[in-house]
Amino acid sequence: MNRTVAPILFSLCLIATGATAQDLGDFGIPAASDNPASERAVKDPGSVKTAENEALDQPVISASTTQDAVNAAQQELIDDGDEARFISTGSGMGVVAMGWGSYSFDNANNNLNLLLQRGAFLEATLEARANLAAFLGGLELEGKQELVKQFDMIDGGDESLANSSSISVESITERINGMLRGVVVYDVQDNPGDGEVMVTVVTTPKTQGAIQSGNGTIQAGSIQAGLQAVFNEIKAGLVPPDGGRVITVPSTGQIAWVGFGSEINRTNRNKSLQRKMKTQAKNTAKMRARRSLLAVINGEDVSKDSELISMMSQDTKQFDRVPGPDGEDVIEKKEADEIKAFAQQVTVDALGSSTIGELPPGVSVKGYESKDGNWSYAVAIYMAEATGAAKELAASMQKNSPLTAGVKSPSYETNPDGSFKLGPDGKPIPKSMGSGRVTKDQDL
Repeated sequence: MNRTVAPILFSLCLIATGATAQDLGDFGIPAASDNPASERAVKDPGSVKTAENEALDQPVISASTTQDAVNAAQQELIDDGDEARFISTGSGMGVVAMGWGSYSFDNANNNLNLLLQRGAFLEATLEARANLAAFLGGLELEGKQELVKQFDMIDGGDESLANSSSISVESITERINGMLRGVVVYDVQDNPGDGEVMVTVVTTPKTQGAIQSGNGTIQAGSIQAGLQAVFNEIKAGLVPPDGGRVITVPSTGQIAWVGFGSEINRTNRNKSLQRKMKTQAKNTAKMRARRSLLAVINGEDVSKDSELISMMSQDTKQFDRVPGPDGEDVIEKKEADEIKAFAQQVTVDALGSSTIGELPPGVSVKGYESKDGNWSYAVAIYMAEATGAAKELAASMQKNSPLTAGVKSPSYETNPDGSFKLGPDGKPIPKSMGSGRVTKDQDL
């Protein structure tokens, strides 16, 4: 199948939902669990099936739960060394993709060790996203192969001699560009002993915000409970340095998008500088959290350019041509064949992702520090309800500006959560202006 039509087919698959909407309560994330091994285990192996989708010309993994489908796909990717798999969920087609990174903890400077570890997480995450983009949108490829051969033969009265040489050059260039939306980090497997990190990302209609309610297991009784669970995971260091999550309350249809970011808390012999570095780390983590949130909500452009250049040469010589006394070529026979071979291969990978947009009003950002003190974390949260409240507050602030002379805004009764109390007619209840003395003695 032509890979360029994959995005169209994929969009159609996302729209075609099943009878039971996907619930993220069935979507436990190993990276955020205190027992990730149990979250990775397929609970019902007998239900796992792989069927060929004729429209996609790709295998699709299904299971009794989304969790089992994701885990089965992840294990297949590990076993086969592939990059991505389609999975079937109750809300439509999803995709699981993986990437790898490596690092070393051999440096005396712990700041450098932490930066290398974070770099490996970033490498693995970008690889996973690039693999996902290539799987859905295909890639551009340009390949060249060239072989040059040369023979130099002479025949004398006693024997024939020959020299041969060959040079082969191969170049391959691949380009991946794609827009990804609703991609969340599902699993992170970090092995400090081997210095290897594996990151698994997942996108489904649920994570893309295509479905905002569902049936079945409830992930959280309230958005607040779900957010608190995410905060606890981050404070416990159970999530990767950057990424995003989607929290739902199926009973109410509420949905919240969460982005998180991090930065190392550098150590320094100067305590004043170290305090300033910690403040800067918190600010950097907040910037990365907002960037991750925008990527989850608005999507991100992922690109990868790969280039391979390979060269091999082989020479076989039975004689040399050397200048004679009169400038003519003189043949010097070699007693044994002289054989030389040389091979060289260079590969270059350039990966990146970019997201451009405007975060809606009402985004809140919270900061935390890891238990060991090595990391500053930040969490950016967006809910549709918060946007409405923020716009109302902004409008109220504008009305109450000292620059707006002679304009008075009404006050209303509020609930403990900040929302307005509504009367029987559904309208906000004006706040009483009160009675009695309102001017303080010191103001007279």
